[in-house]
Amino acid sequence: PDPIPSIGGQTGSFTMARTALAAQAGIIAQMPADFDFRASFSVTAYKMSYTDLQGYVIDRIKTGAGFDGEIRQSINTLRPGQKVFFEDITAMGPDGVPRNLSPIVIRVQ
Repeated sequence: PDPIPSIGGQTGSFTMARTALAAQAGIIAQMPADFDFRASFSVTAYKMSYTDLQGYVIDRIKTGAGFDGEIRQSINTLRPGQKVFFEDITAMGPDGVPRNLSPIVIRVQ
């Protein structure tokens, strides 16, 4: 199976405080807990999308898993109730094959 992407230990769609989101290191990809074999995956790219206060959709396309200054700056502009989408998440495993992972949707508190 493909690994599951998470931010702050949470997957899928969830609510998180803006300050907690900004404090995260980035996106992690791990195999499901019931998977019998150890396999480590590294997130190689992702796209962060949100709607700014003027109604424009902002896309931030990143290489690697980490939240850099641009991502943190974008997170810090989010207001309670806004949603931020982490999509087009790709990860590489020990087999060297890139995998497309499921998106993460966060409603900011």
